[in-house]
Amino acid sequence: MNKSEEKYQSPVNQEELLKEEAEDLYQNAPCGYISILPDRTIAKVNNVILEWLGYAREEVVFKKKFTDIITIGGKIYYETHHDPLQRMQGFVKELNYDLVRKDGTHLSCLLNSIIKKDGNGNILLSRTTIFDITERKKYEKELLNAKKIAEKESRAKAQLLSVMSHEIRTPMNAIIGLSHILLEDSPRQDQYENLNILKVSAENLLHLLNSILDFSKVEAGKAVLDEIDFSIRDLVKTVINTLKIKAEEKGIEINLHCDSQIPEVFVSDPVKITQVLTNLIGNAIKFTANGSVTVSLKLVKLKKENATVEFSVSDTGIGIAKEKINNVFNEYEQAETGITREFGGTGLGLAISKKLVEFLGGNIKLESTLGSGSTFSFEIPLKISDKSIIRDSWGAKEIKVNGLKGIHLLLAEDNNVNVLVISKFLRNWELSFDVASNGKEALDKIQDNDYDLVLMDLQMPVMNGYETTERVRALPDKKYQELPIIALTASAIIGQNHKIFFIGMNDYVSKPFNPKDLYNKIEKYGRRSESHSPQVQEIEKINTKTASVLNFEKYELIAEGDKDFLNMLTAETIQNFKSYKAEVKHALLKNDIKAYEKLVHKMKLVVDVLEVKELENKLKEGTDHLNAHNIYSIEKLSLEIDEVFDKIIGELNSHLKKLAIVQTT
Repeated sequence: MNKSEEKYQSPVNQEELLKEEAEDLYQNAPCGYISILPDRTIAKVNNVILEWLGYAREEVVFKKKFTDIITIGGKIYYETHHDPLQRMQGFVKELNYDLVRKDGTHLSCLLNSIIKKDGNGNILLSRTTIFDITERKKYEKELLNAKKIAEKESRAKAQLLSVMSHEIRTPMNAIIGLSHILLEDSPRQDQYENLNILKVSAENLLHLLNSILDFSKVEAGKAVLDEIDFSIRDLVKTVINTLKIKAEEKGIEINLHCDSQIPEVFVSDPVKITQVLTNLIGNAIKFTANGSVTVSLKLVKLKKENATVEFSVSDTGIGIAKEKINNVFNEYEQAETGITREFGGTGLGLAISKKLVEFLGGNIKLESTLGSGSTFSFEIPLKISDKSIIRDSWGAKEIKVNGLKGIHLLLAEDNNVNVLVISKFLRNWELSFDVASNGKEALDKIQDNDYDLVLMDLQMPVMNGYETTERVRALPDKKYQELPIIALTASAIIGQNHKIFFIGMNDYVSKPFNPKDLYNKIEKYGRRSESHSPQVQEIEKINTKTASVLNFEKYELIAEGDKDFLNMLTAETIQNFKSYKAEVKHALLKNDIKAYEKLVHKMKLVVDVLEVKELENKLKEGTDHLNAHNIYSIEKLSLEIDEVFDKIIGELNSHLKKLAIVQTT
């Protein structure tokens, strides 16, 4: 062993070497180090910090305090948060500061600090590690800018969809509406066939538009499940009948096989199921040159209140290669590049179908062999309805002549063609109505006349439908708060429905509308303010044991035989429920859980006394939805609660009339 080796292995020299290495690491580390005394004075600093800030060591060490090299905002944060927290817990982590360089410019940094104490627990100093996060801040800023641009583009896309929807739906409203009217005017057989083709073609065009808009809604998570009673067999037959003309033109036979064990009536969203079946059957017809298309319904699982049904659509068409099967459910993609040119289509149908099936709680699959046809199938869970008979395929009432006679409404619409179409229907239904061509004119007519209902277009000159509705609801007379207002909208902007309900509209009809939909909405809301005729009173007098949502036994016990008091109590209860209805709706749509729970508590006594179980259950659902912040389910629930309130108010009114009849006999 030579002398140099002996010297190197000396404990003293080794310690000095380690100290030298540690100091070198401290001074030239990839981060900054500062030691700070309890009075904020900088006691030690490494080369990295000096290089970052542009100072010489003698200008900083024991000359400056840490608060001298941070921004004003940083000084406030240091005094109010950093230092107290550090003294309390002994350390702080990942605090953002801007250090001030000698030339006045700023350096974005991330700071970690730990306190060192003596044996008696007194603070000696804090050792601070500082990282330069300039690049990270720059990246975060770029991300933020990109997010803002994306949000702006998303808003622009939603607005474009709304404008496009409005511009296309407005003329289509006239085409589909007039085709309905002409078909009802007893045309010749050859005219009937041509008009029916016109109507089906217009509805197919509308279906294409809705496919694009629905895809956007599903993508944005804004689709809403609209659950109603419907006949599953009638629904499938309706879809097949709608597409039968296309099949017959190609000489293709459509077969339907329906499992006899499947219940007749279900509760679900028939519109969305129809969309899926229309896409699948329409595709099967499109891609089949000859042969047949077979639609099958099979019961997969049956429980007391629920069933799982499998829908399948098989064809003898061109088929799909095995390696292409997974692509067909991707948006804007089709199995082969030449398909769009040969067969047409957007490549959205199957993507929407997949998303809708998943939204309904099911799954979709495909089996296919190139050149030998395809089978698309999907299973969805369905709630079994307790209704055994419904009046048509979607549970809507059939339109009856004179069914709306006596209702007086205002049609606020600026498009002359739309006025022509809607007016034709209103006259056929024997309603009396006035027309306003803008919001200002509508507001004036509402104040000058006594209407049962207002059909309000959203896009009007001078004053739009939103502002007009807000002004109507702000009028002092109570009748203006209770006047039913139905929006007529050709807009499909995502989230639009929430705005409609929030400003005080009761419901909406999308243009182009199905005459049944418009009829049902007018019938539902137009009768609310209509006084009962003597005939109706007589029916109520005779039929005193009809199904009731209320129990008046406790009310009669409270009155102790005092009919005047019972009258007064019932009348006051009606006014209370009308107020509760408006307040509950407002709290729901504003997502105000505190106000909502306060209202529920306020109503509890009267709800218990009248034993209104249906309202009690719906109000509980409202609490659950508000706690889950499920805003789009809240919109639907709000309408359901409105209907329960209307039933209660209607029954209370009937009870009040019966009391009056009893007192006069």
